[in-house]
Amino acid sequence: MPALALEPRQLDLCQLLGPDAPALVEAAGLPLPDVMCVATTDKGFIARTGRDEFLVHAGGIQPADGAQCWRYPRADRVLALQGESWRAAMAQVCHKDFTAFGAGDWVMVAAAGISIWCLGLADGLLLGCDPSLGACLQQTLGEVVRDLNATLSSDQGDRP
Repeated sequence: MPALALEPRQLDLCQLLGPDAPALVEAAGLPLPDVMCVATTDKGFIARTGRDEFLVHAGGIQPADGAQCWRYPRADRVLALQGESWRAAMAQVCHKDFTAFGAGDWVMVAAAGISIWCLGLADGLLLGCDPSLGACLQQTLGEVVRDLNATLSSDQGDRP
């Protein structure tokens, strides 16, 4: 079994924008995270990417007619990087120190020269990016994962 895995995920994501967006989030019964923070629920997550901007994977929120809020579907490429060595993999493609990054943490950063968002999982990282750059990110991370898995398995084979 590999120590590290990279798998694509299909998530129903949308972006909420506008001055009424925070009120819409609260009216939907979802927690209202601080700016650049995330809240997780049994339905998914809601990340506050700006004062009046949210990335949502938590059900069908719809703005009411006349609201100063707009909802756009997102088609991000989403990947799950999981296993004990996920931090070592990210260290090869990203300047962020993920040492203290844990489940429920949120950050927007660049990895392999691509702007990504990251949500900490219990055993790894969920990350997403613009779909036009997703194949490049997946290929680059896939190569890192293969190399790390090969190194880890050869290290274990050297043990008495």
